[in-house]
Amino acid sequence: MRVLQVIDSLHVGGAEKIAVMIANLAAENGEISGLVTLVSPGKLHSELNYNVEFYDLDRVSKWNISAAKRFIFLLGKYDVIQVHLRHNLKWVLFWTFVFRKKINIIFHDHNNSILKKNILYLIQWNKIAHVFVNQNLFNLQNSKGEVFHSSYFLPNYCIPAEMIGEYKKYPNQIRIVIVSNLRKIKKIEFALELLNSMIKSRPIIMDIYYSNFDHEYFTQLKDYINNNNLGENVNFILGESEPPKFYSKYDLGLHTSPLESGPLTILEYIANGLPFISFDTGQSIELIREDFPEFISHTFKIQEWIEKVNLIYENGREFYIKKLMGKYNDYYSPEKYYKSWKKILIENQS
Repeated sequence: MRVLQVIDSLHVGGAEKIAVMIANLAAENGEISGLVTLVSPGKLHSELNYNVEFYDLDRVSKWNISAAKRFIFLLGKYDVIQVHLRHNLKWVLFWTFVFRKKINIIFHDHNNSILKKNILYLIQWNKIAHVFVNQNLFNLQNSKGEVFHSSYFLPNYCIPAEMIGEYKKYPNQIRIVIVSNLRKIKKIEFALELLNSMIKSRPIIMDIYYSNFDHEYFTQLKDYINNNNLGENVNFILGESEPPKFYSKYDLGLHTSPLESGPLTILEYIANGLPFISFDTGQSIELIREDFPEFISHTFKIQEWIEKVNLIYENGREFYIKKLMGKYNDYYSPEKYYKSWKKILIENQS
């Protein structure tokens, strides 16, 4: 089959990683696989399989008719397109309507809220399959009435990393990792408040890997760090495309966002044997809910998180590594993901 992934860029992020992963899986399994970035390639472009046909439209604005014409011409080479993120779907639907182009669309919805009706969803004639990464959102959307032709639940998947070095526990020092965009919704300030509360009793190092960020929010985080003399304890690491390679350096991870659909970060923690604490949100956390309740926090009370950090650290990462990786491998594999994805593809080819 001929299938094209559509996304605005391949800067480091969850949706972008999924788009690259699907394009690579498709190519590895003999599909004619392509990926087009509407605006710019981004760092993850280098991780595409050499058999993936790559295109960049270099769109200067969403009204760029030259880029739109090139995109419409490109669609003629593929049976199905898989569009990632809602703003990209709206752009695709607008220009396919303008140019009267009919195409089968799989809309991969990485958002954390139900989809509201839009004029572009009503006036188009494309066959659209709506793919959710969150079971609750899938159920909620269907109860309120699915906007498109059909809907599916396809949880996120990640390929475990080849980690650099081996984990070694340092006596009395906790090394914490966070992987997140720096936006207010991610609640990174809570992680800094947690660090500030714990640093009084033991040494802690916190590394924060990020790519996309809000300048005003980033400034607020830096101000908090400076005002509380945390500069030697916090490291911001920009633009690393594969943070899991470095997970051998850490005792545990944190995920402080209160609203998520996946998220991919938690799957990467689990797949690479890294214990963590996360607020109770998103689909990925369901994998460990019963077996590792100490990983899940239901509030943003500092004391609750401190107790969980101390418990996980005292248990030791060695206690969790094999259990987490085994849990992940029992439920996930590239073969299982490809089979589920291909079923959606086949059902929406014609």
